[in-house]
Amino acid sequence: MKRLFRLSNWFLLSAAIAIVIGCGGGGGGGGGDETGDGAAVPPALEIRANPNEFDSGDRTSVTVRLYDITRDPFILKVRYPKGLKYVNNSSFVVIDDQLYDIGPDKERSSSDFTYLVYFMDADLFFENREGTVHFQLEATKNTGEVEIEGDADVDNPLVDNSGEFNVNTPQFDPQDSTEIKVGEAEAETTPTPTATPAA
Repeated sequence: MKRLFRLSNWFLLSAAIAIVIGCGGGGGGGGGDETGDGAAVPPALEIRANPNEFDSGDRTSVTVRLYDITRDPFILKVRYPKGLKYVNNSSFVVIDDQLYDIGPDKERSSSDFTYLVYFMDADLFFENREGTVHFQLEATKNTGEVEIEGDADVDNPLVDNSGEFNVNTPQFDPQDSTEIKVGEAEAETTPTPTATPAA
């Protein structure tokens, strides 16, 4: 009887330890990730442009489908090269067949690229946990074949959004991209040196 009692106690202790470990030991807080390991997770995305072939002066409509959205706020970043510009007031998001007016919170350019940055509240996407961001780009010159790229990152709640994106360190790792062609690439012209007359 004593041995049976001790075995029963051992099983109860083992079960209690397993429950504590399974619950992560408590604490950590966090924001509703759905991985079960305490890590916040950004959504997946697909980016498309239509038309994908056009000329300088024309526009293309870009869509970014966001899905597998958890309860964590996130940052959507879109990158495109020189020769394209964002069309003001063209941005909106469609969620459950409802259209919501949004704009990029930041539009920043480096020597080679422009970035559109959206700080997104995951609660906006309701139970469906997906939606599509739409906007337009206009070609200001012929670029040939180039890419428009998208990346989603977790929004750090401890950092104010005003300082969370820096064009010099964009922390941009494309999750998806789409190729477009704007006319034929314009060749870079190099000034021809003029000859100096002999004295």
